[in-house]
Amino acid sequence: MLDWMQKHRKWLVITIWISVIAFIGAGGIGWGTGSFGFNTDKAAEVGDIKISKRAYQMAYQRLYNEALQKFGGNFDEAQAKSMGLHIQALRDLIAYAQLESFAKHLGMAISDEEVLNALTQIAGFQVNGNFDKAMYEQYLDSVGMRKDEFEQDLRKELLVRRVYEELMHAIPQTSATERLSISVPLHIEDQFEFKVLRPKPASAIKVSESELKEYYEQNKQKYLEKEHYQIEYITFLQDNQSASTEEIAQYYERNASAYTNQDGDITPLDLLEDKIAREIKKDKAFVESKRNFSALRDNKIAGTIIDIQASDTLLELDPHTFLTPDDISGFKTIEENAVLAPLEQDNGYTLVKLLKKIAPKPQSFESIRELLRTELINKKQRDSLKEQANNELANFKGEILSQYVSPLTFQNLAAEKKFNDNLQKIGIEPLLLQNLLSQAFSSESKEGIYESNDGKIVLYRVISQTLNPNAQNVEQEVHTFKQSGFLRFFEQYLNKNYQPKIFIQLD
Repeated sequence: MLDWMQKHRKWLVITIWISVIAFIGAGGIGWGTGSFGFNTDKAAEVGDIKISKRAYQMAYQRLYNEALQKFGGNFDEAQAKSMGLHIQALRDLIAYAQLESFAKHLGMAISDEEVLNALTQIAGFQVNGNFDKAMYEQYLDSVGMRKDEFEQDLRKELLVRRVYEELMHAIPQTSATERLSISVPLHIEDQFEFKVLRPKPASAIKVSESELKEYYEQNKQKYLEKEHYQIEYITFLQDNQSASTEEIAQYYERNASAYTNQDGDITPLDLLEDKIAREIKKDKAFVESKRNFSALRDNKIAGTIIDIQASDTLLELDPHTFLTPDDISGFKTIEENAVLAPLEQDNGYTLVKLLKKIAPKPQSFESIRELLRTELINKKQRDSLKEQANNELANFKGEILSQYVSPLTFQNLAAEKKFNDNLQKIGIEPLLLQNLLSQAFSSESKEGIYESNDGKIVLYRVISQTLNPNAQNVEQEVHTFKQSGFLRFFEQYLNKNYQPKIFIQLD
């Protein structure tokens, strides 16, 4: 969460621990399914602990930046989505929230003195070994955080660290039998043979009119129009309000401290009259909209009735009235005849009443003809390539990866130029190989088929194995393995007793 923590081993261990909790706990959470709800401010919550959308975006950006650096800048949003970074970011935050709730229920707490002590020990905020307040404040400005936000995050990190330390004391020391039985399988390395299969060019794929129409009939429910709604709205314009000289003077007197220039001097009233008049009129338009809320809901006043369609951009209803995509998304979660809270406009406020939700219909065949053709060609390419892969798998001859790899050694090899040159010769990118190896190491078969997101298929086969004679850190690896088993039981407890609610769509 905090960059400086990543530079210290103790904090790195805890961060990895959080990621493990988040990963193995994912099975107990409905990602993008039953836990989904609508909320404008929160990404998720665990009990009374709220996870803001801002925190989620910051967590995602941290993971994205780490991946960008890891792959040498050869990384983009599409790859991030395929790796599930958006889900991982929320997993991590939920894991923190679950652990924080767990700690609170145990009565654990971090004092202000402990937060202050940890803050002053951060090397990035020190000059000549002493805490420098100016450097701290400069850092906060650079990342757009307030002091209370940073120190609250720090308090959470300290609390999670305390939970970590207490739990780790419960794991017994590694015995000689455990060391032997666990470390040997971890250091078995495989040598792979690969063959990359690429789809036929689109120009070589023929699609008839009858095939296209059949494909449409089979899949038309996938191509629905955007949601339609019938709404009734009234906009209360600030231009229709008034602001007397007396009201302007009183408003200025109450809020004079807000009108200071760069030197800290209060701006004279005569330079602010137009600005204050607009603010007063805007406030009156808001009050008028609130006053008429129940009247519109109860059909005592009438507005303009129109049909609208969900939009990814700003939707203009009239020259003074606009709905944002988020405004329109709000209709999904309210009942018919409900009224949204007043929506701010540049020139006033708008009340919107949902009259009817109109079920979306499939788009017409002609309107999506080219999209259908493209998707059917892609399907034929995939089907043909899968058939070829299945036919060749048993007897294929491919390129051999010169280095032996295992789940423990791949990350180190990925940083070596010789290894990457070998990959390039075979026609496999490091990210693709990482995902492929994840599949291969979890399979009981020595050969298999891996389908990449860019349309390629890779045939792979383990052709030999070896036991790494230079294995190091065996004690730590075995202890980590035991920790993982312990954490599987712990995550079951967390998911049972601290179930998250998710308010953003992750699909």
